[in-house]
Amino acid sequence: MKPPFLILETGQPVPSMRRHRGFPHWIRVAAGLGRDEAVVVNVEAGDELPGRDGFAGAIVTGSGAMVTDRYLPVDHRPEVRELVEHCSKEGLTLVGVDNVEGSVALEGAVLPERACLVFGSEASGLSEEMLAACEIVVAITQRGSTRSMNVGHAAAIVMWAHASRLEAAEK
Repeated sequence: MKPPFLILETGQPVPSMRRHRGFPHWIRVAAGLGRDEAVVVNVEAGDELPGRDGFAGAIVTGSGAMVTDRYLPVDHRPEVRELVEHCSKEGLTLVGVDNVEGSVALEGAVLPERACLVFGSEASGLSEEMLAACEIVVAITQRGSTRSMNVGHAAAIVMWAHASRLEAAEK
């Protein structure tokens, strides 16, 4: 049997993400490790560190959002209707991100300053209900036959593009 990986839990996800378990679970699943292939030590809660021997390697989790949650609202609304109401109340424009017919290429899109970016699942994208609720739907231009991309990568690309444009507009 191969030695397990040591996962040191140093923080918790932001509250809206905790419904999907925590960092150790995400890391284990992303790395394809079975339950017996990882040992989790919650150092944030005061668990003692084991000795260094007997582990294939160590993985350290981060804080919830590297404190991004202090200046960037992170929220979850499980129903489309709830999200639409929330955005309306907060003056946010719903911007869908999906590679569907009628979407606008991100590189040519003008996004509203106060945008609520909505990403669908990697397998099926945004629901018809969510697409209908969005004021604009943008797509990340891709070459080749792949319709989908990792949702984390898609989020990083769109947020970077939006933040860059907002910063350029301020200058």
